[in-house]
Amino acid sequence: MLAGANWRSCARLELVRENCWCCLPLKALRSPSVEFCPASLNGAAIRIAGFAIPLERVKGEVREFLLVPYFGACIHVPPPPANQIIYVVSDKPLKDVQTMDAIWVSGLLNVAAGDSSWGRSADRMQVNAIASYSWPASK
Repeated sequence: MLAGANWRSCARLELVRENCWCCLPLKALRSPSVEFCPASLNGAAIRIAGFAIPLERVKGEVREFLLVPYFGACIHVPPPPANQIIYVVSDKPLKDVQTMDAIWVSGLLNVAAGDSSWGRSADRMQVNAIASYSWPASK
């Protein structure tokens, strides 16, 4: 459990992890040398949830950010492996994207390695739409 976190926060983080990133092959998540995006998804239109790390903010707007699978990734050292980071680019400036916002991102996913001051990414995504992540209702 995260230090200082309550059980609801941890449960919500686990839901994001289970519903969005754990559908990936386990080998891909554990090995930095394995590409996140298998050939079958290269160029595919997908929707994935994660946490945003804006790379540059101009007048409150963001065009590029990293999407990571868990809260705090890249903020703490060391960053996750490249296969757990997606470099996200938008043609239109996005408003209200804050560091560690939980969001859904829809767009085209491509294998394209990249570097940023926050970490290395194995994949790139061209944004079509973003939306706030809403937590599933409790059962």
